[in-house]
Amino acid sequence: MSWTKNLRGVVTPGTYSHPNSVAEQDALIFAAAQQEISLRLDFVNLVQNTTIREYEQVDGANYQQISAKVWPTDFDTGTKGIDIHFVQANADYKITLQSAVAEGGAKNIPYRYEVRSLS
Repeated sequence: MSWTKNLRGVVTPGTYSHPNSVAEQDALIFAAAQQEISLRLDFVNLVQNTTIREYEQVDGANYQQISAKVWPTDFDTGTKGIDIHFVQANADYKITLQSAVAEGGAKNIPYRYEVRSLS
C-alpha cells in the first residue's frame, strides 16, 4: 500500500440555498466516518451578519457545538469566503448557518469540499 493513497480525496462542489430566515439552518451534514474534510464556503451573496457553527454528534443522536464564528465580524476585513478543516472520528459532523436579520430572499452559498479517508 502506498503512503500517498489518501493524499487526494474526492472534491465535491455544490450550492446551499440559505433561506430568508433568522432560524439556524443545517447547511452541510457529513455522515460518520474516519475522514478529513476541507471545506470552502463562498459568502459573497450574504448581506447580513451570519453565524457559522460546527457540530459533532456525541452519542449517536445529539450534537455538541464545537465552534461558532460570525461572518464577517470574526474574519479579516473583506473576507468573502471561509475555509473549514475538520477530522472526523466516526461521528456525524455538520455546519449550520444563522443570519442575524432576514436576508431579504434566499441566498445561494456556493461551496466545495474535499474528503480524504483516514481508514
